[in-house]
Amino acid sequence: MQKCVNQLIGLLVSSLLLIACNSTASNVSRSFKPVTPPVSGTSQQNWLKTAQGIFDVTRGEQFIWIATAFGVARLDPVTRAYTFYDQLKSVQRLFPIADDSVYASTAQGHYHFDGQAWSKLVLTSTSPISFYWTQEFGLDAQGDLWIHTYTARASQTYRLTGHIPPRAAPWSVTTPATPGFPDAEPSCDNWPAVAANTYHYRTAAECQRYVAANALLKRHKRLGFYAVEANNSIWFTSGNDVLHLAADGLIISSRVLPATSHLALDPQQGVWVGTQNEGLLFVTDTEVQHVSIGLEQVAQQNFLEGLLVVFGWTLIFLALPAWRAINRLRERRHSQERQS
Repeated sequence: MQKCVNQLIGLLVSSLLLIACNSTASNVSRSFKPVTPPVSGTSQQNWLKTAQGIFDVTRGEQFIWIATAFGVARLDPVTRAYTFYDQLKSVQRLFPIADDSVYASTAQGHYHFDGQAWSKLVLTSTSPISFYWTQEFGLDAQGDLWIHTYTARASQTYRLTGHIPPRAAPWSVTTPATPGFPDAEPSCDNWPAVAANTYHYRTAAECQRYVAANALLKRHKRLGFYAVEANNSIWFTSGNDVLHLAADGLIISSRVLPATSHLALDPQQGVWVGTQNEGLLFVTDTEVQHVSIGLEQVAQQNFLEGLLVVFGWTLIFLALPAWRAINRLRERRHSQERQS
């Protein structure tokens, strides 16, 4: 009996070591608790499919930035090479002011990427920001960062006064009585850079294009996410449709896609579209491509780690009663030996 228990404990230790050894070394941090996945075949397939959902897609200077449940992907749209940063989990919204200055909102807080590593924003506020869901980021004319969040009951706007980008010094947080953000439509003078619910821009020239496109887009009732090209043509989502609209309002192309989350312009042509369960798509007027950012592998690894955690706890659950029974038998035997 004791030999069996020792074997179970050894198997548990081996499983935990396997988790540690399987963790990739580049751009990773395994300080999170893996999601416990279902174990049946059909449920596993559905879980892995859902795990490939993308929450946000936005364009920086050179790279396309993608927010997922397992971290942030940085994609070179020309070479299709990518780097996956899985230090952050449940990433909701990305705000790249430059490729070496990117803000991210997560369920655990707000972070900044300085081109090398992610660091959590340090705040002086005694009333911490609610991290239920960050819907919008904005940079005002004074250089202050604004965050608009949603909770289960209400929404709240915060103004972070400090320095760009954040280092070790804390940010001062206020909740303005008259928030003024987000605006109903792009406002270039007040907000030089914005990551809003339906559009992203980070330069004054981009903002002017969005202002001009807004009047045209008001004709479309089911408007979702949109992006405006330099020639003032517009890509936007409407339900499950992704449409390309000329500056005069004529439809250039229209495609039916899986449920979309956001889209970002490619520097040459077309758009990058995030979907809720089909990963990342590259869409032009003539084709749709699925582009890998390693999300399927990350989801599979997370799935396996979750199973190993469940297996480890199962071994502990089985081993502890047996270990206690062995100790009771030992104590009884020793007691009988002392009495004899």
